[in-house]
Amino acid sequence: MKWYLRLIFFVWLAICYKEAAAQLEWAVSPIVEEATFFYLPNSTKDFLIVGDRAAGQRLQRMDGSYAFHGQKLWHLQVVGASGIWTGMINETEPIVFNREEKVLSENYDDLNNQYRTNVLMTKKGDLFGLLDASGKVLRKPKYQNLKRKARGHYVGELPGGEFEDILVEET
Repeated sequence: MKWYLRLIFFVWLAICYKEAAAQLEWAVSPIVEEATFFYLPNSTKDFLIVGDRAAGQRLQRMDGSYAFHGQKLWHLQVVGASGIWTGMINETEPIVFNREEKVLSENYDDLNNQYRTNVLMTKKGDLFGLLDASGKVLRKPKYQNLKRKARGHYVGELPGGEFEDILVEET
């Protein structure tokens, strides 16, 4: 056989071996504890999602203890590198919190982090504002309309019809 065909064969074999080794590792030491237990690889350096399909999910800290006193939540997900987590307390009540377990959603009717950054749009009543991932209020809800123009640049419409340019540090 030509030398380059042998090289291609051995590279292919190495790739297959790496994949097989990863699968063998799970087969030898699986994470499954019981039939309804599951592990989601949706974790950060702060939390790991563990849960029961029927009874909800919990956030486990890396020291093994549970966040929020072990309260069960649903639809948990971390939003990008900002450290902001979203989920549901029950069927109708959303929760948004940061990596320090500070609940950001308790003073607002709605929070929107569709851009997956450290800045969240807030809504209280019919007015909009801005909040950062630490819970610091960047702009109180005073705008009847709020649009993001670019990273760190928002335009807010005040109730009188005036527009205000808003510049914030957004990562």
